[in-house]
Amino acid sequence: MLAGSPIRQHHARLHATLREAAQTHTRPRRVLTVVLVGGVIGVHAQWRVAPEAVDRESVRANTGALLAAHAV
Repeated sequence: MLAGSPIRQHHARLHATLREAAQTHTRPRRVLTVVLVGGVIGVHAQWRVAPEAVDRESVRANTGALLAAHAV
């Protein structure tokens, strides 16, 4: 994201908030939180660039499997 981007500050605050929230979890939960947030950010970025390339069913299935594996 460019330094002059009008949404840069918003994303910077969002990431700081998410990092702070993740610190309240135990290490395994913190790792899961980081993986999920990173995945959501990645899917969102891909959606903005090429929405037709995002397999929503795969995203949903894999996210569900990840959560189930960690008994969230």
